[in-house]
Amino acid sequence: MESDRITTRARLPKEFRPLHVLRHVSASMLPSSCQVDLYTLQKLLTHKSPQMTQRYAHLRDDALRRTSDVAGDVLPGSAKNGPGARWRT
Repeated sequence: MESDRITTRARLPKEFRPLHVLRHVSASMLPSSCQVDLYTLQKLLTHKSPQMTQRYAHLRDDALRRTSDVAGDVLPGSAKNGPGARWRT
């Protein structure tokens, strides 16, 4: 089998499962995109518990920064918008 030959030549462990690795990588990247919430990811991965999905919530610094920026845009009275900026008419 071709995949066995590639795994052997790359000196990967016998238990290496490429599809599982791709699933893990994509599951780790989706929450960091700030476009997919953990509940949606849980359903996508068919995890029975949120604790299992929480393992994939490795937020990168840029993801945290983007989320903080969104909070500054959304929350009234944020330093970015001034006190009650969203509520002014």
